[in-house]
This record gives sequence, structure tokens and C-alpha cells, in this order.
Amino acid sequence: MGKKEQTENLESLKERLKRKFDELAEPMKHVDCTLENYEKLFPDNKVLTPIGEVNLGKNQFEKLKANDRENLLGAMYQTLTDPVAVIKEEDNRGEIKLFTKSFKNGEERLKGLMSVIIDRNGTKIVISTHRRKPNNIINKIKNPADLLYEKQIDGVAGYGWV
Repeated sequence: MGKKEQTENLESLKERLKRKFDELAEPMKHVDCTLENYEKLFPDNKVLTPIGEVNLGKNQFEKLKANDRENLLGAMYQTLTDPVAVIKEEDNRGEIKLFTKSFKNGEERLKGLMSVIIDRNGTKIVISTHRRKPNNIINKIKNPADLLYEKQIDGVAGYGWV
């Protein structure tokens, strides 16, 4: 495949994801940010995701409270259990996976959420969850192989697990 075809494939993939982020945006579930609710959503600091069981890193609950992200507890669960896309990225920690989802509250603008998962000796660990604009999320894809998973919907083709 030539460079032009690769660029066209990448742009087509990004456009498809933009449509999906728009069409699959759902209300952000409000869950009071209490330790009791955190432990209900993430028993033993674990959650089942499309890539299997994932552990929540140390102090994830405290990070939500300390970083003015208390309103993201329910959305963090939604993002990990039902992502729109999972994107692979490389950094100084090695390969990381970015679980991403879009939310819309009433007539407000589209919002995105991203949970960062690292692999430490075969154990997948959530180390951060934060807001990101959908375009910022989509632009993390540098080539089609970076998209590991995309949620399937009627009328919009996609990969599923890649």
C-alpha cells in the first residue's frame, strides 16, 4: 500500500470514529464520588473490560477527588466497560492503551473521556482518567494499526477487535 493510500485509510478511519463519537455519545451517569460507590463499581479495585480484567492503580479514588474529577466516577466505569474505541500508544512506559468514550449532557457540546492503561508485568493497570475532546482523542491515532478496538453500530462500519 502506497503512502497516499495509507493517508486516505487513516483519514477515513478518523472520520468514521468522529461519526461514532457523535452517534454513540450518551449521558454521563452521575455517581456520588464516595469510597462506598467506588468499591461497588470496582470491587477489589478491578473491572472487566473488552480486553479482560483490568486493575485500578493505587490512589485512583483519591486522584478523582484531588484533581476535581469527582463527577467522573460513573463515566470512568462507563468508559472502561463500554468504550467507543481503544487506541494503542507508545511512550516511556512502553505500550499503553487509551480507553475512550463520548458523552453528551442535554444540548451541551460533545465531551470525551479517556482512561490510560499500562501493562506492568502482564497486569493491566488504570493509571489515569481525564477529560479529552473527541478530536484530541482521535488525533492520537497515527496509523490504522493504533486502533485496537472500536464499538460496532448499525450503519457505520468498523473493526471490532483489530
